[in-house]
Amino acid sequence: VESADASPALSRAVATALSPVLKAAANTRNKADGGQLLELNKLQETAGADAAERWLTAALLASLETEVADIETRAAAPQSFREREDELEAGEGLGLFGVGVGLALVTIVAQNVLFGG
Repeated sequence: VESADASPALSRAVATALSPVLKAAANTRNKADGGQLLELNKLQETAGADAAERWLTAALLASLETEVADIETRAAAPQSFREREDELEAGEGLGLFGVGVGLALVTIVAQNVLFGG
């Protein structure tokens, strides 16, 4: 907030000096979301002549965003056949490993009991 007795020339000089920094910050924000927020704000400002038209446009945009998010979720790369096979083999391998260890223990115990080892 500027004081009432601040000189207009000083204000212009400060604004001119800070202009590149402010522009760089705005560009960084725009790049972070691909400029979507800026374009969304522009669209909402020019969406209609009155509040009802702007509200309708905002509701339609929200619906569109939801649809796009659903499409992106469905379009995610499905798991390849090889990845599914690897997962199944890993799960079966652990199960067979457990059976093998169990059988080895039963064999050792049986040998000790039967042959007094």
